[in-house]
Amino acid sequence: YYNTDKELLWVESKYIDESVRQQRKRPFSEMLFNASLPYEIASGLSTASVNGLPNNSISEKVVPDRNNSGSNSAFIKIENMPYEYITITTNNYIGNPN
Repeated sequence: YYNTDKELLWVESKYIDESVRQQRKRPFSEMLFNASLPYEIASGLSTASVNGLPNNSISEKVVPDRNNSGSNSAFIKIENMPYEYITITTNNYIGNPN
């Protein structure tokens, strides 16, 4: 969830037990977060850590020449909510809970 300046406000995770086969399409619907957003106590990546290390040192090593040219196309405009945009990112997780 993002504000009008496309700054990150909230991250929500959903785990779905069903899947769609590779190279197939399937429509879906999802309820969006509609409560008031939590109070912000810190902002920016300077307060974030990755595996206990400061974010800046990790991001410079992992993605030194980051290209954000396609990031604006992923924003979905939302009306009448406490945020202006959302993005949806999928992550394939294959695991055996047994």
